[in-house]
Formats: sequence, C-alpha cells, structure tokens
Amino acid sequence: MIIRNMEEKDLNDVAILYESLSGKKSNIENMANKFALINSNASYNVAVAEDSGKIVGTAMGIICHNMMADLNSFLVIEAFIVDEAHRRQGIGKNILLYLENKAKSCGCSYIILISGELRTDAHKLYTHLGYGKDNAKGFRKMLVS
Repeated sequence: MIIRNMEEKDLNDVAILYESLSGKKSNIENMANKFALINSNASYNVAVAEDSGKIVGTAMGIICHNMMADLNSFLVIEAFIVDEAHRRQGIGKNILLYLENKAKSCGCSYIILISGELRTDAHKLYTHLGYGKDNAKGFRKMLVS
C-alpha cells in the first residue's frame, strides 16, 4: 500500500471512487481539466492510496490562508473515500495522516474535515484520530443540483 499525491493516470480509478461517494456519474474530461487546475496550485493536495496498481482511496486537502488572529493557515479535507472492499485496513487512517503531515509542513494550525451526517462508520475513524475534540457544526448549501 502506497499513499502518494494523485497523478493524471489515476483519474479513472478516482472517478469510480467519487461515483461511490456521490452517487453521480463522473465526467472524466471535466475531471481532467479540474485536475490540471488543482495540480498547478500548491494549496491543493490530492492524496491517493494505491494497492497493486489500483487506487483504492482518496482525499483532497486544501490549504486555506488565514488573515485572522494568529494568521496560521489551516487545512480543509473534502472528498474522502476508501473503496468499500478495502475499508478497515488502515487505508483511510494513512490517507488522513498523509494530509496531516502536509498540513504540518505548511504551518497549518488545524484541520477541518467535512463529512456527511450519515457516514457514521467514517465518523468513528475521525474520532479515533482526534477529530471532534473541538466540535463544530458544519453547514453546506448546494448551489447547483
């Protein structure tokens, strides 16, 4: 198992993971365009877990620069998914630790992790890794259906 930065060759596998997360069909061409944009911006980190040449997990970490109080940046984690057949093997934990190390190396003072309310199994992992000690309620407003 290797945790690394996403590469363009990973798009098809990541698209399948995103489909299982969102329930919507992925558009590879649009994903490729967005990936090129994301990949050229140092504030974006897309981590993938590779097992025997196949991507079985992914998460995106975005470094947000802060102008308030201590001026320290923070990391937002979004689009985190591990293939169902590969869960409970430490993959999710290793992806999150990989992004946490990226955040530390960039001077981030905290991480915000966004998760759907019904993903209770995933929430157990987050709690185990120390998320939720300073609980905050997150809200999401969809602008596009």
